[in-house]
Amino acid sequence: MKKPITHWRIVCPNFGTTGHSTHTHPKKTADIAHDAVDAMDRKMEQNAKMSKSRHSYYQSERGWRVQSQTITPWEDDTDAG
Repeated sequence: MKKPITHWRIVCPNFGTTGHSTHTHPKKTADIAHDAVDAMDRKMEQNAKMSKSRHSYYQSERGWRVQSQTITPWEDDTDAG
C-alpha cells in the first residue's frame, strides 16, 4: 500500500466569503505553511499600520491559518458482490 499524501495550504480568515475566494496559497510542508502564516500576518499588520483609514481592510485579513488535506490511494472494495 502506498503512503498517503498530505497537501498543505494557508488561507485568509475570510476565505469562503465574497471577494476572498482566491486568498489561498499551497505550500510544500507544514513547516513552510506555518512560517508563511506568520509572515502573512506580519505583512497584514504592517499594511494596517500604513493605512490612513480608521477601519483598515488589512485588519480583517489578519489571522491566516494552515489547512491540510490527506489523500490516500484508491483501494478495491472486497465486499462488493
